[in-house]
Amino acid sequence: MKKLLFVTILFIAVSVFEARRSISYTSGAPDGFTGSPFDDQTCATYCHHGIPETPLLGVMSSNIPLSGYIPGTTYTISANLVKPGHTKFGFQISPMDDHGNVLGSMIELTGETQITGMGTYITHTQSGTTGIGSKSWSFDWVAPEGGTGDVTFYGAFNVSNNNGSNNGDSIFTSTYTIPEDITVGIELVDRSNEIIVYPNPMKDFFTVSFSETESKISASIFSVNGSVVYNLQTAEGTKTYQLPETISPGIYYLRFSAGSKIYSKKIMVL
Repeated sequence: MKKLLFVTILFIAVSVFEARRSISYTSGAPDGFTGSPFDDQTCATYCHHGIPETPLLGVMSSNIPLSGYIPGTTYTISANLVKPGHTKFGFQISPMDDHGNVLGSMIELTGETQITGMGTYITHTQSGTTGIGSKSWSFDWVAPEGGTGDVTFYGAFNVSNNNGSNNGDSIFTSTYTIPEDITVGIELVDRSNEIIVYPNPMKDFFTVSFSETESKISASIFSVNGSVVYNLQTAEGTKTYQLPETISPGIYYLRFSAGSKIYSKKIMVL
């Protein structure tokens, strides 16, 4: 009987501890729970133990153009969660590399967010946890120095029904990758009358017709994230190119460079 009583008390104590731990971070998440390769854990690992974490697309957004960030420029990053019937929300976000180095710097905009970890993380405050079926946070981000390349924001998010336990709560993870604007410092030249690309949209092949007097010419197809997906062999006059099978349907940028000048044209692959 005593053994049964001890086990019952122990079970109750553990349950109370877990319930308290699940609601003990309303004033902000502890550092190191974004789910990044460096952190390698989320709020489901400790403070909301036992809740499965679910990857979720489209949580974060920004006013950064598709061409990418310009080093040293300040942009606004937003996070938005939607979960009908839930009233408590929390998050932690960090733009870091695989070694835990923060890329750029974050600036808190409202009393609903706070910077922690010596500038590495941003998380909610106690006044930034309440919502009715949805919650949004925003903060400013100063882009890092040129040559940094792609920057990925890692985020972990908690959605709660505020019933004092983990029951009904959800943990989400999300990433948001922003390319660096590779045209910064390069003179953009409108060569609309000199370069013609057809058909556009294109499927299996495309033809480029241009006249260029400079001897060194290079051309590549870039994804909207700024990554090179195909390098072209260029020549004066008209040339037809076969699209490689590795290029999936979508929007790309065809860029010709000649010396310090560059021409960029948006193309669509069907």
